[in-house]
Amino acid sequence: METSRNNAQTQQQHQVAQLKRTSIKTLVILFLNTSVWLGGTFLFMYLEGTNEAAHKCGVKRVQRDFIDALWEETNSLDEHDWKSSARKKIINFEDQLHQAVEAGVSTYSGQKVWSLSNAFVYCFTLATTIGYGHLTPSSPWVRLVSILY
Repeated sequence: METSRNNAQTQQQHQVAQLKRTSIKTLVILFLNTSVWLGGTFLFMYLEGTNEAAHKCGVKRVQRDFIDALWEETNSLDEHDWKSSARKKIINFEDQLHQAVEAGVSTYSGQKVWSLSNAFVYCFTLATTIGYGHLTPSSPWVRLVSILY
């Protein structure tokens, strides 16, 4: 009877030790995954955030210059010349907007698309092989980094 009790205790201790080892392994893997996701988050925030900021500033500048130039020309040109100038400026403004959209800028507000939370979700979707998700990198070399990540 004593032997069976010792065997039961030994088996229970072995199960507890195995559970501890499994828990530690799981926590280490979770820590490593989270570290890789956070590293990727900061990497993609850096790679895409600078590009995004440059294009947003460029769009704001073009918009401001467009309005200022139209205002300045309103009083100095006759109607035909003013309309011709306005058409050229609108075409230039549209070209700048198209370039920004092609670069991945989807909003012209002050909010960053590649924020910490969005970049983390992007890394998570890449790591879990779901795909790009709602964000996509704008430049080909960042897409290559995404594939390697």
